[in-house]
Amino acid sequence: MAAATTTPPSNSSVLSSLSDAIENEDIQTLKSLLSNNPEILDLAAKNWPKNPLILAWKLRKFLVIAEIGIWKPEFAMEKMHEGFTILHLACIRGDVKMVRALVRIDSQLCHLKDDRHSMTPLQMAVKHGHGDVIREILLSCPETIEKLTSHKETVFHLAADKHQSDAFEVLLDVAMKLNQQHLLHQTDHHGNTALHIAVSNQLIRVVKLLLPEPNRETGGRGFMIQVNATNNKGETALDLYYQIHDCGLATPEIGHLLREAGGREGNFWHQKQSFPNLRSAKNDLLVVLAIFIGLAFTITCSLPTFFPKEHFVASQEVFQYKDVALQDLPLVFYIMSIITVVFTTSMVFLLVQLCSFPCGILLLLTGDATSIVYALYTYYIVPKFSIRIATHYISSFCLMWILAVGLFFCLFFCRALTNMVWKYLSLLFYDFAKWLKMKLDLNVPPLSKKKLPYLKQLSGVQTVSVALADLIVFIRAQKLLISLC
Repeated sequence: MAAATTTPPSNSSVLSSLSDAIENEDIQTLKSLLSNNPEILDLAAKNWPKNPLILAWKLRKFLVIAEIGIWKPEFAMEKMHEGFTILHLACIRGDVKMVRALVRIDSQLCHLKDDRHSMTPLQMAVKHGHGDVIREILLSCPETIEKLTSHKETVFHLAADKHQSDAFEVLLDVAMKLNQQHLLHQTDHHGNTALHIAVSNQLIRVVKLLLPEPNRETGGRGFMIQVNATNNKGETALDLYYQIHDCGLATPEIGHLLREAGGREGNFWHQKQSFPNLRSAKNDLLVVLAIFIGLAFTITCSLPTFFPKEHFVASQEVFQYKDVALQDLPLVFYIMSIITVVFTTSMVFLLVQLCSFPCGILLLLTGDATSIVYALYTYYIVPKFSIRIATHYISSFCLMWILAVGLFFCLFFCRALTNMVWKYLSLLFYDFAKWLKMKLDLNVPPLSKKKLPYLKQLSGVQTVSVALADLIVFIRAQKLLISLC
């Protein structure tokens, strides 16, 4: 065993000479060794902890790297710790000279992905914001700009997500030279474009690069930008702007740029997040729902007091199904059905809201237990009779819950249909009001400083324009009320 792993003296001497040539960057000796013994590199790779090319990379011996790369380019593809190649590590560190030396060995190095993040060297350079490295890689391997990450992100997505504005500008310059502007419109696995991410991260510099200049159809860089593209949730860039909570100094300007470029809201359900008092409104809704549930329990427990037991618990009488509509059933049955509708509706909406809490599962189990207790109590209170439908009989308890659940779903779908129609009409009227206001504003002469504070001195067209602006604000408030219902 020992004899098999021991290097012969001649080989040991040759390996020692190779090591000295690498450390001293003695190219003449290195060339002589490789010419006389072409297998010396493979021998060194077997006996050294790392192959000779990695050793030269660690010592930053660029001439040695170039020479070994001619003989053994596959050494550069060997992956080190965490699955990185030496080109990946050079891109992470921003070592432009090393990147230039490595890409000259084999351009295929630019296409290798690491084992940890599954990213190419270019994507690593973008992630860490090294613009010079990005230019160097794209100069040797321009096709790598089209590579996507495991989340379907382009290099533009990656630069915007990591707040690398300088890298984004470098990529934009190169993309225009390579005619790859279409990558700006490509979406990731969430359906977001680079503009969506730049707006969410408040990168005003990137937003300015992407958006068209005012009163022009093309952007400042000469390409069309889809400012109203929607993601998988139906959100435009302007929707994401309204969702920004921690507003910075540049945030209002981003909104102004988006609106100047023709940006519009796309999803009404997500516009409610732009209102800062939404959280307090949800808290108020939880309190109201809890009050309704408590009120339903209180009334249910009080029913035996108002209805004596001898009249409250009916005999085992059989009714026809038409008696339900004719109100021939015991009065307490109808009261219990209405209370059950209130309880069921409130409990369903309460549990939906509680699921987003940190202890949502525990609260959900508590709500289920409360519902079971209510069901058992109503079974004790509801009069005992049966409803005959053809040849089948339904107990009063089952009928009460069928009516309660049926009425709940009926109200739910009617509300959803009404809400959908109202939102559609609101959208049409909202867009019409904005269009009319814009047309009127084009015909409004500039106001003097003396006339501006006094509404009574405005012309008729100006008064209509101001009224439309107020109407737009009112419609947006109506959208908030609809979303909270």
